[in-house]
Amino acid sequence: MTVPFRAGSSARDFDTGYVTVTLLVLSRGANEVMHRAVRLAFLAAATLVCVGPLAAQKVFHGKIGNAVHTFPDVLSAANWQKATPAELRSIAEPLSPSDRVLVGVLRFGGGGALQFPAALVEKADGSSALYVDQNLDGSFAASERHVFRRSERSSMYAGSVELELPLKHGPYARMPVVVKLLAPKAPIPPRMHRPDLLVGSEFYVRGEVQAGGHTVVVRLQFDPASGSVDLDDAAEWMNLGGAGAVDDMSGRRFPNGKLPIFHLGSYYLRVSAVDPGAHTLTLESVPASEYKHIDWTRGSVLPNFVWTGLNGQKHRFSDVKGSYRLIDFWATWCGPCVEDIGALRASYEKFHARGFNILSIDGDPTEMYKVRRMVLKDRMVWPQARFDRPLVVTDFGVSEWPTLILVDQKGKVVSASNAALYGDALERMLASLLPPANAGREQKAKERRNH
Repeated sequence: MTVPFRAGSSARDFDTGYVTVTLLVLSRGANEVMHRAVRLAFLAAATLVCVGPLAAQKVFHGKIGNAVHTFPDVLSAANWQKATPAELRSIAEPLSPSDRVLVGVLRFGGGGALQFPAALVEKADGSSALYVDQNLDGSFAASERHVFRRSERSSMYAGSVELELPLKHGPYARMPVVVKLLAPKAPIPPRMHRPDLLVGSEFYVRGEVQAGGHTVVVRLQFDPASGSVDLDDAAEWMNLGGAGAVDDMSGRRFPNGKLPIFHLGSYYLRVSAVDPGAHTLTLESVPASEYKHIDWTRGSVLPNFVWTGLNGQKHRFSDVKGSYRLIDFWATWCGPCVEDIGALRASYEKFHARGFNILSIDGDPTEMYKVRRMVLKDRMVWPQARFDRPLVVTDFGVSEWPTLILVDQKGKVVSASNAALYGDALERMLASLLPPANAGREQKAKERRNH
Protein backbone atom coordinates (compact mmCIF):
# COMPACT_ATOMS: atom_id res chain seq x y z
CA MET A 1 0.00 0.00 0.00
CA THR A 2 1.32 3.43 -0.86
CA VAL A 3 0.27 6.61 0.92
CA PRO A 4 1.43 10.00 -0.37
CA PHE A 5 2.82 12.61 1.96
CA ARG A 6 2.83 16.25 1.00
CA ALA A 7 5.18 18.83 2.42
CA GLY A 8 4.12 21.72 0.18
CA SER A 9 5.34 22.92 -3.20
CA SER A 10 8.30 25.20 -3.66
CA ALA A 11 7.70 28.77 -4.71
CA ARG A 12 8.86 30.39 -7.92
CA ASP A 13 8.62 34.17 -8.09
CA PHE A 14 8.35 36.29 -11.22
CA ASP A 15 7.84 40.05 -11.53
CA THR A 16 6.19 40.13 -14.94
CA GLY A 17 2.54 39.67 -14.02
CA TYR A 18 2.07 35.94 -14.50
CA VAL A 19 -0.99 33.87 -13.74
CA THR A 20 -0.38 30.12 -13.40
CA VAL A 21 -2.57 27.05 -13.53
CA THR A 22 -1.79 23.36 -13.18
CA LEU A 23 -3.57 20.33 -14.61
CA LEU A 24 -3.24 16.96 -12.90
CA VAL A 25 -3.72 13.81 -14.95
CA LEU A 26 -4.94 10.80 -12.97
CA SER A 27 -3.31 7.42 -13.18
CA ARG A 28 -5.87 4.66 -13.76
CA GLY A 29 -3.95 2.40 -11.40
CA ALA A 30 -3.93 4.78 -8.44
CA ASN A 31 -6.75 3.15 -6.52
CA GLU A 32 -5.46 3.04 -2.96
CA VAL A 33 -7.96 4.51 -0.49
CA MET A 34 -5.42 6.53 1.47
CA HIS A 35 -3.93 7.83 -1.76
CA ARG A 36 -7.25 9.40 -2.62
CA ALA A 37 -7.65 10.71 0.92
CA VAL A 38 -4.39 12.61 0.96
CA ARG A 39 -4.14 13.74 -2.65
CA LEU A 40 -7.58 12.91 -4.15
CA ALA A 41 -5.98 10.23 -6.31
CA PHE A 42 -4.06 12.27 -8.81
CA LEU A 43 -0.76 11.26 -10.34
CA ALA A 44 -0.10 13.89 -13.03
CA ALA A 45 0.15 17.63 -13.59
CA ALA A 46 0.21 20.51 -16.08
CA THR A 47 1.00 24.12 -15.24
CA LEU A 48 0.02 27.03 -17.45
CA VAL A 49 1.44 30.52 -17.10
CA CYS A 50 0.08 33.41 -19.13
CA VAL A 51 0.94 37.09 -19.35
CA GLY A 52 -1.48 39.70 -20.67
CA PRO A 53 -4.58 39.30 -22.87
CA LEU A 54 -4.97 36.40 -25.27
CA ALA A 55 -6.04 36.88 -28.84
CA ALA A 56 -9.47 35.77 -30.04
CA GLN A 57 -7.83 32.61 -31.35
CA LYS A 58 -9.56 29.41 -30.17
CA VAL A 59 -6.74 26.84 -30.47
CA PHE A 60 -3.07 27.15 -29.52
CA HIS A 61 -0.29 24.66 -30.32
CA GLY A 62 3.01 24.15 -28.50
CA LYS A 63 5.96 21.88 -27.79
CA ILE A 64 6.98 19.66 -24.84
CA GLY A 65 10.61 19.48 -23.67
CA ASN A 66 12.88 16.42 -23.75
CA ALA A 67 13.41 15.88 -20.00
CA VAL A 68 11.37 14.39 -17.17
CA HIS A 69 11.01 16.27 -13.87
CA THR A 70 9.68 15.30 -10.44
CA PHE A 71 7.74 16.89 -7.60
CA PRO A 72 10.22 16.29 -4.74
CA ASP A 73 7.65 16.60 -1.95
CA VAL A 74 4.96 14.28 -3.39
CA LEU A 75 5.93 11.01 -1.73
CA SER A 76 4.45 7.52 -1.40
CA ALA A 77 5.12 5.38 1.66
CA ALA A 78 6.88 2.02 1.34
CA ASN A 79 7.13 -0.77 3.90
CA TRP A 80 9.80 -3.39 3.17
CA GLN A 81 10.89 -6.77 4.55
CA LYS A 82 13.98 -7.84 6.46
CA ALA A 83 16.67 -9.13 4.09
CA THR A 84 17.34 -12.87 3.85
CA PRO A 85 20.90 -14.23 4.07
CA ALA A 86 20.98 -14.62 0.28
CA GLU A 87 19.86 -11.02 -0.19
CA LEU A 88 22.49 -9.82 2.28
CA ARG A 89 25.18 -11.52 0.18
CA SER A 90 23.96 -9.65 -2.94
CA ILE A 91 24.90 -6.28 -1.40
CA ALA A 92 28.37 -4.97 -2.30
CA GLU A 93 29.12 -3.69 1.21
CA PRO A 94 30.53 -5.20 4.40
CA LEU A 95 27.66 -5.72 6.85
CA SER A 96 27.59 -6.41 10.57
CA PRO A 97 24.90 -8.18 12.63
CA SER A 98 23.93 -4.84 14.17
CA ASP A 99 23.10 -3.29 10.74
CA ARG A 100 19.45 -3.10 9.72
CA VAL A 101 18.88 -4.21 6.13
CA LEU A 102 15.47 -4.13 4.43
CA VAL A 103 14.63 -5.15 0.86
CA GLY A 104 11.71 -4.20 -1.33
CA VAL A 105 10.71 -2.84 -4.72
CA LEU A 106 10.49 0.75 -5.96
CA ARG A 107 7.25 0.94 -7.96
CA PHE A 108 6.23 3.71 -10.36
CA GLY A 109 3.40 4.48 -12.77
CA GLY A 110 -0.08 3.06 -13.11
CA GLY A 111 -0.38 -0.08 -11.01
CA GLY A 112 3.32 0.17 -10.11
CA ALA A 113 4.22 -1.44 -13.45
CA LEU A 114 7.72 0.08 -13.55
CA GLN A 115 9.71 -1.74 -10.85
CA PHE A 116 13.25 -1.78 -9.47
CA PRO A 117 14.44 -4.11 -6.67
CA ALA A 118 16.08 -2.10 -3.87
CA ALA A 119 17.68 -2.43 -0.45
CA LEU A 120 17.87 -0.05 2.50
CA VAL A 121 21.00 -0.36 4.67
CA GLU A 122 20.96 1.40 8.04
CA LYS A 123 24.34 1.10 9.75
CA ALA A 124 24.95 0.94 13.47
CA ASP A 125 26.79 4.30 13.27
CA GLY A 126 23.56 6.04 12.13
CA SER A 127 24.42 6.32 8.41
CA SER A 128 22.00 5.00 5.77
CA ALA A 129 22.26 4.05 2.11
CA LEU A 130 19.88 2.96 -0.64
CA TYR A 131 20.79 0.35 -3.25
CA VAL A 132 18.73 0.20 -6.46
CA ASP A 133 19.19 -2.64 -8.96
CA GLN A 134 18.93 -0.47 -12.05
CA ASN A 135 20.24 -3.07 -14.50
CA LEU A 136 18.02 -5.79 -12.97
CA ASP A 137 20.88 -8.29 -12.69
CA GLY A 138 19.81 -9.52 -9.23
CA SER A 139 22.62 -7.87 -7.26
CA PHE A 140 23.36 -4.49 -5.68
CA ALA A 141 26.66 -3.14 -6.98
CA ALA A 142 28.73 -0.37 -5.43
CA SER A 143 27.79 1.86 -8.37
CA GLU A 144 24.12 1.40 -7.39
CA ARG A 145 24.67 2.72 -3.85
CA HIS A 146 23.19 6.10 -2.85
CA VAL A 147 23.93 7.68 0.53
CA PHE A 148 21.17 9.46 2.43
CA ARG A 149 21.98 13.08 3.27
CA ARG A 150 20.71 14.66 6.45
CA SER A 151 17.83 17.10 6.04
CA GLU A 152 18.39 20.54 7.58
CA ARG A 153 15.20 22.20 6.35
CA SER A 154 12.45 20.04 7.82
CA SER A 155 11.93 18.01 10.98
CA MET A 156 9.72 15.66 8.90
CA TYR A 157 12.68 13.85 7.31
CA ALA A 158 15.84 12.23 8.65
CA GLY A 159 17.56 12.15 5.25
CA SER A 160 17.09 11.95 1.48
CA VAL A 161 18.74 10.75 -1.73
CA GLU A 162 18.31 11.87 -5.34
CA LEU A 163 18.94 9.50 -8.25
CA GLU A 164 17.96 8.84 -11.86
CA LEU A 165 16.29 5.64 -13.03
CA PRO A 166 15.88 4.33 -16.59
CA LEU A 167 12.52 4.34 -18.38
CA LYS A 168 11.45 1.37 -20.50
CA HIS A 169 8.82 3.03 -22.69
CA GLY A 170 8.13 6.39 -24.30
CA PRO A 171 10.42 9.09 -25.68
CA TYR A 172 12.30 9.78 -22.43
CA ALA A 173 15.34 7.76 -21.36
CA ARG A 174 15.51 8.49 -17.60
CA MET A 175 13.56 10.09 -14.77
CA PRO A 176 14.70 11.72 -11.50
CA VAL A 177 13.58 10.08 -8.24
CA VAL A 178 13.67 11.38 -4.66
CA VAL A 179 13.68 8.95 -1.71
CA LYS A 180 13.39 10.15 1.90
CA LEU A 181 13.59 8.68 5.39
CA LEU A 182 10.83 9.80 7.73
CA ALA A 183 12.02 11.33 11.01
CA PRO A 184 11.24 9.19 14.09
CA LYS A 185 8.88 11.79 15.60
CA ALA A 186 7.17 12.85 12.37
CA PRO A 187 3.35 12.41 12.50
CA ILE A 188 1.70 9.87 10.21
CA PRO A 189 -1.92 9.28 9.12
CA PRO A 190 -4.11 7.23 11.50
CA ARG A 191 -4.35 3.44 11.03
CA MET A 192 -1.11 3.45 9.05
CA HIS A 193 2.14 1.65 9.83
CA ARG A 194 5.17 3.92 10.02
CA PRO A 195 6.80 3.67 6.57
CA ASP A 196 10.38 2.56 6.07
CA LEU A 197 10.83 4.91 3.10
CA LEU A 198 9.04 7.74 1.29
CA VAL A 199 9.46 7.59 -2.48
CA GLY A 200 8.77 10.31 -5.07
CA SER A 201 5.66 9.31 -7.00
CA GLU A 202 4.81 12.12 -9.46
CA PHE A 203 6.67 13.02 -12.64
CA TYR A 204 6.04 15.61 -15.33
CA VAL A 205 7.36 17.04 -18.58
CA ARG A 206 7.45 20.75 -19.37
CA GLY A 207 6.30 22.52 -22.52
CA GLU A 208 5.48 25.95 -23.92
CA VAL A 209 2.65 27.32 -26.04
CA GLN A 210 2.52 30.71 -27.76
CA ALA A 211 -0.96 32.13 -27.14
CA GLY A 212 -1.95 35.61 -28.28
CA GLY A 213 1.69 36.71 -28.47
CA HIS A 214 2.48 35.46 -24.97
CA THR A 215 4.13 32.35 -23.58
CA VAL A 216 2.10 29.72 -21.75
CA VAL A 217 4.34 27.35 -19.76
CA VAL A 218 2.82 23.89 -19.37
CA ARG A 219 3.62 21.01 -17.02
CA LEU A 220 2.19 17.64 -17.99
CA GLN A 221 2.75 14.78 -15.59
CA PHE A 222 2.89 11.44 -17.31
CA ASP A 223 2.80 7.77 -16.34
CA PRO A 224 6.46 6.65 -16.17
CA ALA A 225 5.45 3.01 -16.72
CA SER A 226 3.94 3.71 -20.15
CA GLY A 227 5.59 7.02 -21.02
CA SER A 228 2.16 8.48 -21.79
CA VAL A 229 -0.20 11.23 -20.60
CA ASP A 230 -3.91 10.43 -20.34
CA LEU A 231 -6.24 13.43 -20.34
CA ASP A 232 -9.36 11.27 -19.91
CA ASP A 233 -8.86 10.87 -16.14
CA ALA A 234 -8.08 14.42 -15.14
CA ALA A 235 -7.93 16.43 -11.96
CA GLU A 236 -6.90 20.06 -11.81
CA TRP A 237 -4.31 22.17 -10.07
CA MET A 238 -4.35 25.93 -10.34
CA ASN A 239 -1.54 28.19 -9.20
CA LEU A 240 -3.26 30.80 -7.07
CA GLY A 241 -0.56 33.46 -7.16
CA GLY A 242 -2.55 35.78 -9.39
CA ALA A 243 -1.15 38.64 -11.44
CA GLY A 244 2.29 39.78 -10.32
CA ALA A 245 3.88 36.51 -9.21
CA VAL A 246 3.84 32.78 -9.64
CA ASP A 247 3.51 31.59 -6.08
CA ASP A 248 2.83 28.07 -4.85
CA MET A 249 0.68 25.51 -6.64
CA SER A 250 -2.53 24.75 -4.79
CA GLY A 251 -4.59 21.69 -5.66
CA ARG A 252 -8.01 21.74 -7.28
CA ARG A 253 -9.87 18.62 -8.39
CA PHE A 254 -12.13 18.97 -11.43
CA PRO A 255 -15.44 17.09 -10.92
CA ASN A 256 -17.40 14.80 -13.26
CA GLY A 257 -14.37 13.53 -15.17
CA LYS A 258 -14.29 16.48 -17.57
CA LEU A 259 -11.11 18.16 -18.72
CA PRO A 260 -10.08 20.94 -16.32
CA ILE A 261 -10.58 24.57 -17.27
CA PHE A 262 -8.00 27.18 -16.33
CA HIS A 263 -9.00 30.76 -15.59
CA LEU A 264 -6.38 33.19 -16.90
CA GLY A 265 -7.61 36.76 -16.36
CA SER A 266 -10.73 37.07 -18.49
CA TYR A 267 -9.91 33.94 -20.50
CA TYR A 268 -10.65 30.26 -19.92
CA LEU A 269 -8.39 27.55 -21.37
CA ARG A 270 -7.98 23.80 -21.19
CA VAL A 271 -5.47 21.29 -22.52
CA SER A 272 -7.28 19.46 -25.32
CA ALA A 273 -4.50 17.22 -26.67
CA VAL A 274 -1.01 16.03 -25.76
CA ASP A 275 1.44 13.67 -27.48
CA PRO A 276 4.69 13.08 -25.53
CA GLY A 277 6.10 11.02 -28.39
CA ALA A 278 5.70 13.88 -30.86
CA HIS A 279 6.46 16.44 -28.09
CA THR A 280 3.27 18.39 -28.91
CA LEU A 281 0.33 19.77 -26.94
CA THR A 282 -2.76 21.80 -27.75
CA LEU A 283 -4.79 24.33 -25.73
CA GLU A 284 -8.26 25.57 -26.54
CA SER A 285 -10.42 28.39 -25.16
CA VAL A 286 -13.89 27.72 -23.71
CA PRO A 287 -16.83 29.92 -22.59
CA ALA A 288 -16.63 31.41 -19.10
CA SER A 289 -19.94 29.72 -18.24
CA GLU A 290 -18.13 26.35 -18.08
CA TYR A 291 -15.96 27.47 -15.15
CA LYS A 292 -17.74 26.58 -11.87
CA HIS A 293 -15.24 27.07 -9.01
CA ILE A 294 -14.63 29.73 -6.37
CA ASP A 295 -11.78 31.80 -7.76
CA TRP A 296 -9.03 32.16 -5.16
CA THR A 297 -6.28 33.54 -7.37
CA ARG A 298 -4.48 36.48 -5.81
CA GLY A 299 -6.51 39.68 -6.18
CA SER A 300 -9.86 37.90 -6.50
CA VAL A 301 -12.60 38.45 -3.90
CA LEU A 302 -14.02 35.42 -2.10
CA PRO A 303 -17.79 35.08 -1.67
CA ASN A 304 -19.23 35.16 1.84
CA PHE A 305 -19.38 31.36 1.97
CA VAL A 306 -21.07 29.28 4.66
CA TRP A 307 -19.04 27.03 6.95
CA THR A 308 -20.04 24.72 9.80
CA GLY A 309 -18.37 24.79 13.21
CA LEU A 310 -17.34 21.68 15.13
CA ASN A 311 -20.56 22.00 17.14
CA GLY A 312 -22.68 21.90 13.97
CA GLN A 313 -23.57 25.62 13.99
CA LYS A 314 -23.63 27.42 10.63
CA HIS A 315 -21.53 30.55 10.07
CA ARG A 316 -20.58 32.95 7.30
CA PHE A 317 -16.99 33.76 6.40
CA SER A 318 -17.75 37.35 7.45
CA ASP A 319 -18.17 36.02 11.02
CA VAL A 320 -14.39 35.49 11.10
CA LYS A 321 -13.39 39.02 12.03
CA GLY A 322 -10.03 40.51 11.19
CA SER A 323 -8.09 42.85 8.92
CA TYR A 324 -6.35 39.76 7.55
CA ARG A 325 -7.80 36.25 7.75
CA LEU A 326 -6.05 32.98 6.97
CA ILE A 327 -8.09 30.06 5.61
CA ASP A 328 -6.25 26.90 6.67
CA PHE A 329 -7.31 23.63 5.00
CA TRP A 330 -5.78 21.01 7.30
CA ALA A 331 -6.24 17.47 8.66
CA THR A 332 -5.05 15.43 11.63
CA TRP A 333 -3.56 12.80 9.28
CA CYS A 334 -1.56 15.43 7.34
CA GLY A 335 1.99 15.51 8.72
CA PRO A 336 2.89 18.98 7.38
CA CYS A 337 -0.44 20.33 8.71
CA VAL A 338 0.27 19.06 12.21
CA GLU A 339 3.84 20.33 12.02
CA ASP A 340 2.53 23.81 11.13
CA ILE A 341 0.16 24.16 14.11
CA GLY A 342 2.87 25.64 16.32
CA ALA A 343 3.67 28.34 13.76
CA LEU A 344 -0.04 29.12 13.30
CA ARG A 345 -0.52 29.44 17.05
CA ALA A 346 2.56 31.69 17.39
CA SER A 347 1.32 33.99 14.60
CA TYR A 348 -2.19 34.06 16.07
CA GLU A 349 -0.91 34.99 19.54
CA LYS A 350 1.40 37.68 18.17
CA PHE A 351 -0.91 39.30 15.60
CA HIS A 352 -4.49 38.63 16.70
CA ALA A 353 -4.64 41.89 18.66
CA ARG A 354 -3.49 43.71 15.50
CA GLY A 355 -6.33 42.25 13.40
CA PHE A 356 -5.23 38.76 12.36
CA ASN A 357 -7.56 35.75 12.49
CA ILE A 358 -7.63 32.15 11.26
CA LEU A 359 -10.35 29.82 9.99
CA SER A 360 -9.14 26.20 10.03
CA ILE A 361 -11.24 23.88 7.85
CA ASP A 362 -10.85 20.18 8.61
CA GLY A 363 -10.15 17.71 5.79
CA ASP A 364 -11.23 14.49 7.53
CA PRO A 365 -14.90 13.44 7.17
CA THR A 366 -14.72 10.60 9.71
CA GLU A 367 -12.29 11.38 12.56
CA MET A 368 -14.15 14.22 14.30
CA TYR A 369 -13.08 13.06 17.77
CA LYS A 370 -9.41 13.32 16.71
CA VAL A 371 -10.02 16.83 15.42
CA ARG A 372 -11.59 17.93 18.71
CA ARG A 373 -8.80 16.32 20.71
CA MET A 374 -6.03 17.96 18.67
CA VAL A 375 -7.76 21.37 18.73
CA LEU A 376 -7.81 21.23 22.54
CA LYS A 377 -4.36 19.68 23.01
CA ASP A 378 -2.59 22.11 20.66
CA ARG A 379 -4.58 25.16 21.81
CA MET A 380 -6.06 25.97 18.41
CA VAL A 381 -8.28 28.69 19.87
CA TRP A 382 -9.28 30.32 16.57
CA PRO A 383 -12.48 29.42 14.60
CA GLN A 384 -12.67 25.75 13.54
CA ALA A 385 -14.82 24.34 10.70
CA ARG A 386 -15.73 20.67 10.23
CA PHE A 387 -15.25 18.90 6.90
CA ASP A 388 -17.82 19.92 4.26
CA ARG A 389 -17.26 18.09 0.97
CA PRO A 390 -19.18 20.51 -1.29
CA LEU A 391 -17.29 23.47 0.20
CA VAL A 392 -13.83 21.88 0.29
CA VAL A 393 -13.81 19.69 -2.81
CA THR A 394 -16.33 21.26 -5.18
CA ASP A 395 -16.31 24.99 -4.37
CA PHE A 396 -12.67 25.51 -3.36
CA GLY A 397 -11.44 22.43 -5.22
CA VAL A 398 -8.85 21.59 -2.56
CA SER A 399 -6.85 18.42 -3.24
CA GLU A 400 -3.74 19.20 -1.22
CA TRP A 401 -3.20 19.58 2.51
CA PRO A 402 -2.30 22.01 3.81
CA THR A 403 -3.74 24.65 1.51
CA LEU A 404 -3.42 28.20 2.86
CA ILE A 405 -5.22 31.33 1.63
CA LEU A 406 -4.73 34.79 3.16
CA VAL A 407 -7.45 37.39 2.54
CA ASP A 408 -8.00 40.94 3.72
CA GLN A 409 -11.02 42.41 5.53
CA LYS A 410 -13.00 42.71 2.30
CA GLY A 411 -12.32 39.11 1.29
CA LYS A 412 -9.68 39.98 -1.33
CA VAL A 413 -7.02 37.27 -1.68
CA VAL A 414 -3.61 38.59 -0.64
CA SER A 415 -1.74 35.32 -1.10
CA ALA A 416 -2.55 31.69 -1.87
CA SER A 417 1.04 30.50 -1.67
CA ASN A 418 1.91 27.77 0.81
CA ALA A 419 5.53 28.84 0.51
CA ALA A 420 4.61 32.37 1.60
CA LEU A 421 2.22 31.32 4.38
CA TYR A 422 3.62 28.07 5.82
CA GLY A 423 5.71 27.97 8.99
CA ASP A 424 7.78 31.03 9.85
CA ALA A 425 6.93 32.61 6.48
CA LEU A 426 3.45 33.48 7.77
CA GLU A 427 4.88 35.57 10.61
CA ARG A 428 7.11 37.45 8.18
CA MET A 429 4.13 38.10 5.91
CA LEU A 430 1.98 39.39 8.78
CA ALA A 431 4.79 41.57 10.12
CA SER A 432 4.82 43.40 6.79
CA LEU A 433 1.03 43.76 6.71
CA LEU A 434 0.29 44.47 10.40
CA PRO A 435 3.04 46.62 11.93
CA PRO A 436 2.83 47.52 15.64
CA ALA A 437 0.38 50.30 16.48
CA ASN A 438 3.17 52.68 17.54
CA ALA A 439 5.37 51.94 14.50
CA GLY A 440 4.15 55.04 12.66
CA ARG A 441 4.76 57.35 15.62
CA GLU A 442 8.25 55.91 16.12
CA GLN A 443 9.10 56.45 12.46
CA LYS A 444 7.90 60.05 12.52
CA ALA A 445 9.89 60.74 15.71
CA LYS A 446 12.99 59.27 14.08
CA GLU A 447 12.50 61.48 11.01
CA ARG A 448 12.17 64.58 13.21
CA ARG A 449 15.42 63.69 15.04
CA ASN A 450 17.23 63.26 11.73
CA HIS A 451 16.14 66.74 10.64
